[in-house]
Amino acid sequence: MPKHTKLTHWREDVPLATKVMAVGVAPFATRLEGNVDGTPVWSWVFTENRKEGFHDYSVGLKPLEFYSRLIGPYPYEKLANVQSKTIFGGLENASCIFYSENSVTGKGNAENLMAHEIAHQWFGNSVSENDWHHIWLSEGFATYLTAVYQEKTYGKEKFDEVMKSARNQVLGFSSGSPKPVVDTTVTDLMKLLNPNSYQKGAWVLHMLRRELGDDLFWKGMRLYYESFRNKNALTNDLQKIMERVSKKDLGKFFNQWLFVAGQPDLKITTGPGETKGDTDLIIEQTQDYLFSFDIELQIKDLNGSFIIKIPVSDRITIKTLNSRSILEIKADPNINLLFRIDHDKWFTGYKNENKE
Repeated sequence: MPKHTKLTHWREDVPLATKVMAVGVAPFATRLEGNVDGTPVWSWVFTENRKEGFHDYSVGLKPLEFYSRLIGPYPYEKLANVQSKTIFGGLENASCIFYSENSVTGKGNAENLMAHEIAHQWFGNSVSENDWHHIWLSEGFATYLTAVYQEKTYGKEKFDEVMKSARNQVLGFSSGSPKPVVDTTVTDLMKLLNPNSYQKGAWVLHMLRRELGDDLFWKGMRLYYESFRNKNALTNDLQKIMERVSKKDLGKFFNQWLFVAGQPDLKITTGPGETKGDTDLIIEQTQDYLFSFDIELQIKDLNGSFIIKIPVSDRITIKTLNSRSILEIKADPNINLLFRIDHDKWFTGYKNENKE
C-alpha cells in the first residue's frame, strides 16, 4: 500500500436495501449534535459552510426523537446529516442522509426537509417497498410524518395548512390525466416521484387515521414497522396490519384511494325539503367511479354554527335539515377529506336561496 494512504473497512450489521447504501467523501467539518436514546447524531458539512451548516443541521435531533417515540426504535447505529451534491433536495441513505449543498443557508430553513428524510429511516429504508410501484409506502409515509411532526411542533393550524397545500398539489396533478397511486403501467420509474406518491400517499394515511382514530392508527403504524423492520412490504401488507388492529374490512378504503384514479369531485347545492320549513342538502359525485366516504359540513344559520357528518356512497346523497334559515355551508372544515369542489365555493360556502 502506498504511503499516506489508509485502508478502511465499513461493516453494517443491519440489512440494508441497496437503494439506500451510500458513502460520502469530502473535506468535511463534523460536529456531534447530541444523542437520542443512545443514537449519536452528527452534522457533516463542507468546511467553508461550517458555521451556517452546523446551525441549520442542529435541528436534526428533534425529528429523530419525535419519530422514535411515535413509531419505534431508530433502526441504525448513528445518524449523520450530510451536506452533499445530489439532484434531490435530500436523499435518505440509511443512517447517512445526503442533503443538497443549497440546503445550508444559515437561516434555519432545513427543518422540514430533514424531518422528511429522517422519517424515511423508518419507512423507505428499514421498511422498504417490495415493488417500486408501491413507492407511496416510502414517500407518502415520509410526507405525512413530516406533517405530523409539524403538527406536534407548531400546532394544528400549521398541520391544516400543510394538508391543504398537499391536497391542492394532488388535485393539480390529477386534473390532466388522473392516475392511481399504485400505477403498474409506469415503466419509467422516475415518473413515480410525483404528487400521487408523495402528497396523495400522505392524504391516504391522513384519511385512514381519521377512519380508525388516533389510537388504532398509530398502533397499526407501530405494528407495521415492527412486523416489517429490515424487510420489504407491499400495500396489501399494510392493509392486513390495519385490519388486524382495527378489526375492520378496509378493502374498499385501500382500493378506492390507492388503486383507482382521481378522487370525489363534488357538487353541493341546497333546495327546499318536502316538509315546509326544511332544506335539503344535495351532494352529487360527478366523477365516473363512486367513492364511499364521510364528509363534514359546517352549517351556519340564524341560530349559530354547527357541524354534521354525512356518509356518501351514491351518485346523489340528500340530507334534510329542519331549517330554512341556512346562511352558509362550508365543506370539510376540519381538513379530513381529499376531494375536489368548485374553487370559489370552497372558500365562500353556499348561500341558501330559500333563507327567510
